[in-house]
Amino acid sequence: MPNAVVLLIVVVLIIAAVTIATGAWRLAHTGGSQNPRVKARELRQRTLPSRAASPDVLAERTRRRMEAHVVDWCDGKQYAPSYYTIALAVPDFDEVSLDRDGFVSQLVSEFTKGCRANGWSLARSPKIELVFDDDVTEGSPRVHARFAAGDVPEAAMAGQAILQIVDSGDWWPLAAPEMIIGRGSRCDVQIDRSSVSRRHCELKLHKGTWTVCDLESSNGTFFEGERLEPGARVATTGGVLRLGSRVELRVLVDEGGACS
Repeated sequence: MPNAVVLLIVVVLIIAAVTIATGAWRLAHTGGSQNPRVKARELRQRTLPSRAASPDVLAERTRRRMEAHVVDWCDGKQYAPSYYTIALAVPDFDEVSLDRDGFVSQLVSEFTKGCRANGWSLARSPKIELVFDDDVTEGSPRVHARFAAGDVPEAAMAGQAILQIVDSGDWWPLAAPEMIIGRGSRCDVQIDRSSVSRRHCELKLHKGTWTVCDLESSNGTFFEGERLEPGARVATTGGVLRLGSRVELRVLVDEGGACS
């Protein structure tokens, strides 16, 4: 009988030792995190090769792309937009989402310091929106920017052409003779609204006049209430351009000539 008791004790001790060892191994290989997002990220890092950049590297690359949207105006000064949409690859988005507020704060701080150091005019603290996009390559964020009303003095905009949102007054400079408007992150002007197609329409400067052409969008492109046939091109200056049922835009060209 005593031998049976001793044998039972030995068996219990062995089972306990195995259980403790198994738990220690799992803790060492999972990091002990109970956060599902963290667990998924750690599993992906162990099992899949990834080109996702670290948050610091992403912040630096994003800041440089934000600086590319600073524009020269006719008063000789450079102005920075107020609003930025940062499109990230899904793995990069997951990475920065672990501390999204910290990532955005770092971008705002570094970009603001850069504006001061370079003498760029920044009317307000930049507003940054992070989104994920399957069409974006890991480690290569895509940045879209727009100006808010008041970001650039009216006197500095003489002779400049802009595309303005009717209801908010936000706008984009028409900096190239051909610009694609749409929901997709590859567009020159990105408008993330449900009624806007990924490639909705094209603005083109033709013989000194801005024209628009629908790119076979799902909900149509309208000018002054009339739906445009795909491929047809009409002048837009001064009238209301509507994408789908809700997004209304205007192409405005200041004819003031030189700055005052």
